[in-house]
Amino acid sequence: MSEIIESLKSIGFTLNESRVYCALVEIGESKTGTLCEKTGIPNSHIYSILESLIEKGVAGFKVYKNAKIYKANAPETLRSLFLTEKERLEKIEGQINSAIVQLKKSPKNQETISDYKYFEGIKGIKSMWLEISTLMNKEDYMDAYTGSVESFEDLTQFYLDEIHKLRVKKGVKSKMILPEGAVREAKLREKIGKIECRYLEKQSEGEFVVHKDFVLLQHTAKKNPQPRGFLIKDEIFASMFKEIFSKMWEVAKK
Repeated sequence: MSEIIESLKSIGFTLNESRVYCALVEIGESKTGTLCEKTGIPNSHIYSILESLIEKGVAGFKVYKNAKIYKANAPETLRSLFLTEKERLEKIEGQINSAIVQLKKSPKNQETISDYKYFEGIKGIKSMWLEISTLMNKEDYMDAYTGSVESFEDLTQFYLDEIHKLRVKKGVKSKMILPEGAVREAKLREKIGKIECRYLEKQSEGEFVVHKDFVLLQHTAKKNPQPRGFLIKDEIFASMFKEIFSKMWEVAKK
């Protein structure tokens, strides 16, 4: 039932609307008292919820002995709601894409020599990587020093494999230093392509990536409840991290 409720919420139902609709489907024709007892929703709230379901077209009522009897409409009516929600999201997507185009045309102030951004949480870290991906060009190179396996396995599940696929699609080559024992993780990335992996015995929990004049720093270890990262644009810092990576690469094992 929880999966059905989540599905209903995804097409615009509130939690209570989802619960009442499911109760109507299960019970059949019902008075408000029975619905309140079934769902635990107070009588003072049940009427507005039912009115909303009727407005959505997924429920109806009849009057019997001066009392309203409610009933769920055929489940197929949910498809109409899905198509409406899909149309709404497509419209929003179009508006966002248009906004991105217009924002890119906006005049920019003179760029500073150095700049940085701070990102927090899984969504923030994902945004940081997506921003790096927009900078990728064919024949560019990306050097990556990873932390412990635990520090990036969850991120791989969420989006890092997709970033590597995009990197390959854009023709960007990569070198990656992983901890010893992370052979499976290396093989997965090598399967995606355009990457060479080596191993170091000890790895810190912090990670860094160097790409052109950008340095990406992140800490995503599981013991850290809030993953965080920095995206730094600085030619001197990038050069310094490239040198650090180069020296580590020389001693890393193939």
